[in-house]
Amino acid sequence: MNIFIYHKFGTKNHTRYADVDKIGRSRGQVICDSLHAFTGCDCVSSFVSKDKLTVLKLLKTHSSNQALKQLCQCWQGSDGMLEKLEQFTCVMYTDSNSNSATVGNSVTVY
Repeated sequence: MNIFIYHKFGTKNHTRYADVDKIGRSRGQVICDSLHAFTGCDCVSSFVSKDKLTVLKLLKTHSSNQALKQLCQCWQGSDGMLEKLEQFTCVMYTDSNSNSATVGNSVTVY
């Protein structure tokens, strides 16, 4: 039996569907599991106004892939991993390669 899983996102007037299986195959299971661990629930992101597809697209261009993979594979994070995840969180909200020192108080994670 073939089962297809889609994730609905967007607004009332602009709804789209993402093929979850296709994303998993193209990005790899480890990065998808790591993204889930970092952002939280399947359908509601832990980060205000940032949906999972936006974050996944950002991962294509950012160097945090390795840090996210480490997050899913170990119980204790290294300082380097935590710094990379912090930088990635800042980039999610600033759309730049700023780090936490330059972003300062403009980022609030709930």
